[in-house]
Amino acid sequence: MNEASAKKLSVLIPVYNEADTVAEVLDRVRQADLSSLGLGVQAVIVDDGGADGGGEIMRRFLADHPDFDAKLIVLPTNCGKGCAIQHALAAADGEFVIVQDADLEYHPRDWPVLLAPLVRGEADVVFGSRIMPLGADQKRRRVYRIGLTIGKAVVFVLWPGAYYTDMATCYKAFRTDLLRALRLERQHFDFDAEVAVKLLNRRIPIVERPISYRPRFKEHGKKIRWGDFFEGMWVVFRYRFYDPTLRLFDYRRGGS
Repeated sequence: MNEASAKKLSVLIPVYNEADTVAEVLDRVRQADLSSLGLGVQAVIVDDGGADGGGEIMRRFLADHPDFDAKLIVLPTNCGKGCAIQHALAAADGEFVIVQDADLEYHPRDWPVLLAPLVRGEADVVFGSRIMPLGADQKRRRVYRIGLTIGKAVVFVLWPGAYYTDMATCYKAFRTDLLRALRLERQHFDFDAEVAVKLLNRRIPIVERPISYRPRFKEHGKKIRWGDFFEGMWVVFRYRFYDPTLRLFDYRRGGS
């Protein structure tokens, strides 16, 4: 096996009370084929203290598919999405990583378009943009789009000239050593704001590529709320003016 084909994508999957969807998500990840990019796929799954029986579903799925390159990390209590991602990142073996939620909003079929710039060495981080025409649930989607618009305006003001359409997207693909070099601190949904701001502070270009998106809402088990948006905005301002890990940043592509 040559060096290119030996490369691997580690899929970081935080799971909290998603028993209804986690098996299908894991199956989608298991069946993902990135051989055209010379990549294998590893799943790093974190059971973040769920209490809905999802842990048993995950263990049974892994037992039923021994060929699946996967690690399962079980946390005794819920510590939040950002915290779960930190645990997964520490256990990742791949040269590249991507975050995959355990619901059905995002589909691995979009991975190739996100990973291609990384594999070709054209980017160190790629975000998947969900911006799309309003559909059947347009009134509720409009609320989320308002939040994205506010976030874009704040970024444009605080980092003049910076413009990104969707920094709250789940689908963020990185070179693994870059994400580790950011020294993640946030524990909850404010992980997304922390990552975006730290990349801006370090002048790491964020490439965006369009992705598909199947939104869920509160009645479907959606956990993020407006309070999380305001917490994210606080994190944006906080790290813009006080980023204690900036002086510790040490990253060169490929670790060379």
